[in-house]
Amino acid sequence: MNPEFTLLESRLLRALTPDQVPAGGLDLVQTTKLCDGVIQEDFTELVRAAVDPSKADFAILTGVQIHSYGHTLDEWHPNMEYICPTSMTVVTNGQAQKIDLVAETPAPTPRQLFAMRGGEEILATPTALAGIDPQRAAEEAAAKRRAAELADEIARLTAATERASESAASALNALKSELDSIKH
Repeated sequence: MNPEFTLLESRLLRALTPDQVPAGGLDLVQTTKLCDGVIQEDFTELVRAAVDPSKADFAILTGVQIHSYGHTLDEWHPNMEYICPTSMTVVTNGQAQKIDLVAETPAPTPRQLFAMRGGEEILATPTALAGIDPQRAAEEAAAKRRAAELADEIARLTAATERASESAASALNALKSELDSIKH
């Protein structure tokens, strides 16, 4: 049982009338927008109950988490999780002002998204990469990842072997010293 989800689900059902639900039900985008609206209302009510706007300036920012759609993190396109802002209200000196971040901020380019997620700079876009076989590119990326994993494992085992060799040499020298003392 998930109480948080159960409460959200009951609020979602109360937010709609039966005639607002399409015959096939809500799709993912419609459900996401409905959830966002209900959560915005809940959060705004919580802030109203907890904050005195005459004594504190504050901002309320809500958004939707966008989950990554890629299979690996080394593809050419942006492959990241991020929050898409859906509403922002700033309250200063008791006066609320809504800010439409989506309308006032241009969408980031693929190059900017790629850079934000820490990737290398894109030198070519998919239209310029038309001759590249995606399966081969995926296999090459997987091979690079495996090579890096193997190099790390080799370095780890080499260090462990050196430590073991030093320990074994020390133990061998102690045994030789003890044997020499017994012989003399």
